Amino acid sequence: MKYIPEDLWRELEKLIPKKESRVGWPEFDNRRALSGVIFILKTGAQWNMLPEKYGISTTVHGKFMCWCRKGIFQKMVIPRSRSSSFESKARSSVVVLVPTALNSLSTKVVLP
Repeated sequence: MKYIPEDLWRELEKLIPKKESRVGWPEFDNRRALSGVIFILKTGAQWNMLPEKYGISTTVHGKFMCWCRKGIFQKMVIPRSRSSSFESKARSSVVVLVPTALNSLSTKVVLP
């Protein structure tokens, strides 16, 4: 289930907004949701085929759509000034996959 290495998650976690209200259900684990998104993008599976270990497919899909609307994935593009090992982990985990998904949503993605 760990598509996101710990050092990369520490960087990405800063970009993902936290739940603002304490009303309602507790917030679903964002790392788990992002891992589910990466699983879907890597495999090309339909959302309803998301394995249970990533959470309920509608919850993960809802977070994905919310993050797309808020431009979270554009912020996840790693600057070239990062170390090569960090960059290679990022590219294999998130950066390469997300623009593909965004392009399918008709969103223009500008890469550095």
